[in-house]
Amino acid sequence: MRKYLLALLSAASMCAVAQESVESAVLTDSVRYVDLGLPSGIRWADCNEPGVYTFYESIEKYPGSEVPSLDEFLELETMCQWQWRDSGYTIIGPSGDSIFLPIVPIRYMTGEMEKDSAITTGRYWAANSYDESEAWGLYFSEGYISTKMTFHKSMGLPIRTIRYPERTFVKPDYEAIQKMKASEYDALLKRFVAGEMLPTESIHALYYGAPFHGNVSDGMSRETYAEINNALERQDTKTIIRICEKHLAANPLDCRGLMECGGLLEYVGADSAFVLNVNMRAMQLLNGIFVTGSGDNPCSAIHVASIRDEYFLMNVLQITPSNQYLTSTLCDMFDYTTASGRKGQMYFDIQMVLYLEQRAFSTRKPSKDEFHYNPEACNNDSKRVAGKKKE
Repeated sequence: MRKYLLALLSAASMCAVAQESVESAVLTDSVRYVDLGLPSGIRWADCNEPGVYTFYESIEKYPGSEVPSLDEFLELETMCQWQWRDSGYTIIGPSGDSIFLPIVPIRYMTGEMEKDSAITTGRYWAANSYDESEAWGLYFSEGYISTKMTFHKSMGLPIRTIRYPERTFVKPDYEAIQKMKASEYDALLKRFVAGEMLPTESIHALYYGAPFHGNVSDGMSRETYAEINNALERQDTKTIIRICEKHLAANPLDCRGLMECGGLLEYVGADSAFVLNVNMRAMQLLNGIFVTGSGDNPCSAIHVASIRDEYFLMNVLQITPSNQYLTSTLCDMFDYTTASGRKGQMYFDIQMVLYLEQRAFSTRKPSKDEFHYNPEACNNDSKRVAGKKKE
């Protein structure tokens, strides 16, 4: 059903601008590590390490820095806008800051260096071994990018290092959000729809306050996806634009809808100002959600306003969920696998979701501000209290 839409979630549709509070970079040993505004919080060096290295040299030579994994290259590919610049790509992150990955000569297995006149592709080591003789890496040329390429470990390739800085998470102020007047909420929503850049607390007020102000967004229906696919097959641009405009007007805070419509509108050549508006709104919502936590453990769980958004956010992070559990820390925990096969757990804080479900089935109508977030819940025994649930 979504065979076209998945192909249209381009890097351009996923990038716009980040919150003004993000520190742009850190300097370490004369190397600038740039904060591109990625969900992982990873900073990328703004230049290559000098020279080229075999695979084993690349992962042993820089103990103070780290060679990016396949997953981290994948995040760079999917979350950023890649613009070709004759000899490589300028990569623009959600923060608006950028790095440049140049094409540089490599060293062949024979020890011979690639001639400058023959250079047409860029190749960089990832930290992942493929088998005894080959390892994963990034490969690109003009108009083509692949994070699923392998190279012989004895080849000499460039490396671009990364850093994992300490991250400061901003939790939603649920008490203040619930006290917001309807008129204030509506005024804030109009500013957001108009494309105005808003601070983190305002984005939190909109997204997490939506259920308290009767503004919960619905996702696109199967019928809508079918209509879009039919319009794409007919190359009916006007219908696609009309569908996106109608859906976003009724669901201004639908994260997935904003992302998908941004890709569609860009693909069909819609008005550039409207495309920019949709992409900016999508990135503001994503930034507002991802700044609440990393998802690595119950105390840094990502706060969501709906279960549906959990699956969308995992799709954005390029991870595939399997088992899902409710924990005693009032989190949804997912077992997941990354594109490179790494396994882990992702936590989503669903205290507000559980409250809303309880309110929906309550015979007594509670007041709007009865939800009280418990910040100590994450310190409870984090064992699973429910078995596998259906996705």
